[in-house]
Amino acid sequence: MTKLLVRLQLCYLVLLLGSACGGGAADSGTESAPPSAGETVGGGGSGSSGGSGGDGTSDGGGGTDVVTPAPILLNIVTEEERILYLGSFLSDFAMVRDTAILGGLTPFDPAPPAGAVSYDGYMQLLIGNETVSANVIGDATLLVDLSGGPVTGSATGFLGMTLDSAMMNQVVSYEGVVAITGGGVTEGGTGGSAISFGIDGALDNGQNTFGINGTLSGYLFGAEGSGLRATGSQGGISDDIDATIDGSGPVPVGIATVWALKE
Repeated sequence: MTKLLVRLQLCYLVLLLGSACGGGAADSGTESAPPSAGETVGGGGSGSSGGSGGDGTSDGGGGTDVVTPAPILLNIVTEEERILYLGSFLSDFAMVRDTAILGGLTPFDPAPPAGAVSYDGYMQLLIGNETVSANVIGDATLLVDLSGGPVTGSATGFLGMTLDSAMMNQVVSYEGVVAITGGGVTEGGTGGSAISFGIDGALDNGQNTFGINGTLSGYLFGAEGSGLRATGSQGGISDDIDATIDGSGPVPVGIATVWALKE
């Protein structure tokens, strides 16, 4: 009986040991999750997530700087003034220019009626160098003493076409006055009534200043001096004009001409 109890106790012990050993630690019944993106599998803990996108202060590298040209500052006229210039102003200028030289030269002997005579017309200036130019027309008034006295007067209200910063043609005002002084009416080499006078002034279009001074020479036209034309240029045969741009000169082109009709 005693041996039987001992065997039963041994079998029970074996059973207890078997349930405890069975190949290692008991399974917990759950599976471990797969490593998430960016994590390091193993004992190093979680890895670094994707690199940061920068702090937004980078200037994008060494791109080429864009240089903005300085604006062209011009005395651009109003739309109404532009229409008048392109219409009646240029039309009247052409009429005076063509009419002033009609009728042939005014003879000096017999001379035209003596005394001071008023003339009204236009002065055209062409001034330029390799980069800047002006082709402008202004109203001119002259008082001519046919008795041999000096000529007086002035030209102002100059207008002309030029390009702006957008390379568009604009009608621009050239502010300033060109004074007309001195000279007079004398007998020309052809027997006609020659006229000469000095000019001096400067015109500013908002961007550049165009200076001009010198002497214009020409003739009276018509039987009684109904018109006049006088001109001068820089260089060439006459070389009686000095023209500057922004105080520098003489420039390659400098021409001044006056056409006027007796009032």
